[in-house]
Amino acid sequence: MKRPFAIPFIAACAITGIVASGCATAPAADPQASSSSAQESTGAALSESSLDAAANFSLTLLRTTMTEDGAGVAASDDAGANANAASEGSANHGESETTAEAENDAGPAQATTGTESNRLISPFSVASALGMTANGAQGQTREQMEAVLGMSVDELNAFTASYTSTLPSTDEARVNIANSLWVNDQIPVKSDFLEENATYYGAGVFTTPFDKATKDRINGWVADNTDDMIESIVDSVSPDMALYLVNAMAFDAKWMSPYEETQVSPGTFTTADGKTQDASMMGSAEHAYLTDGNAVGFAKPYADGAYAFAALLPNEGVSLEDYVAGLDGTGFRAMMANAQSAEVEAYLPKFEVEQSLELADVLGRMGMADAFDADVADFSGMSDEAGERALHIDRVTHKTFISVAEQGTRAGAATSVSMRVTAAMPDEEPKIVRLDRPFVYAIVDTQTNLPLFLGTVESLG
Repeated sequence: MKRPFAIPFIAACAITGIVASGCATAPAADPQASSSSAQESTGAALSESSLDAAANFSLTLLRTTMTEDGAGVAASDDAGANANAASEGSANHGESETTAEAENDAGPAQATTGTESNRLISPFSVASALGMTANGAQGQTREQMEAVLGMSVDELNAFTASYTSTLPSTDEARVNIANSLWVNDQIPVKSDFLEENATYYGAGVFTTPFDKATKDRINGWVADNTDDMIESIVDSVSPDMALYLVNAMAFDAKWMSPYEETQVSPGTFTTADGKTQDASMMGSAEHAYLTDGNAVGFAKPYADGAYAFAALLPNEGVSLEDYVAGLDGTGFRAMMANAQSAEVEAYLPKFEVEQSLELADVLGRMGMADAFDADVADFSGMSDEAGERALHIDRVTHKTFISVAEQGTRAGAATSVSMRVTAAMPDEEPKIVRLDRPFVYAIVDTQTNLPLFLGTVESLG
């Protein structure tokens, strides 16, 4: 009996670049040109309802990965924060071939580093790869994916194209996004499916035999498009696989006001179970105070002001899990939009997180279980393969990296609503926010207040 073909679905967050040359390609559009064209034809793709839907997907994804039965974490990954290595680690990240190979060989497993409770995701990266996949879904499979993403496939296509085209990128604050589809040359893939993903996602299409050479080419594409922040995404390429859908996204920005050496001092971070850890605390005066009644925080802008780092510290007596459980995307965007103009004495620990998550179970529990079930999955919009050779999603791998240090943030793998600042009393005492216990953080674009990256820090050791 022939085994059904599976779709190994991949979302990688990292620096983007040019699609590697030397590969056989099907027609694909330039990402920027495709996004601009799609945006012109969709009108109000970036409506408040679509922005709220994207934000709600972001918070639901984070919340679900934090549950007891959440995402598998690759055991060999440094799936946590390292306060002492953040500055040096980001500069040297990607230099160890042995480590990368060990990560891939490990596969999905529970982390053993002691910091497995930390989380880092790029919701826009996951949604982009899901959106490309959904263009080939039909029937109940499509309906479930739309329910999880909060938009119809057509709405998500238009939203993604428009949103991508609005994200500013400068020398001081760079955001790069790339998509690609790697197609088994033994599988006939429908041209409409490829064209939709070229038009709305700027996806390059690579048709090739599925063998070791293709594994190396996929990983090479990922490394090239992530500036080697993520060196590999697949450990093998089986002839049983039909195609790989890969998204790469990265953020690399300097602070608007970098930390001086005198602003960094030794401190202590206390985990949820009361364990104390050494921390390098970066102190600064910020001017956007965040609060929603259950947490306080601040927003620290990056150069050019288009992006900001937002940190939220749950109130004493409120656990991180309980806080995230009660936080939705609409509320998060509202809190960002209503940031108070107040002086904040902000203390942020240096940290670095590198993580590999397996999201198949997470997405299934969020409501799109059919896509992973070989007996019921319907991806007939992707290929005419049917019966024993019908397509389904095999696994979802999401790799992320972030380094937060004195000069800025480097992260790898969301219309025009401006951040509104509420006036504060002129002589009010400075607020104090010291991130010396578990907290939530996000990198947001300040026009829509969507999180491009979203995570938690529960341990620095």
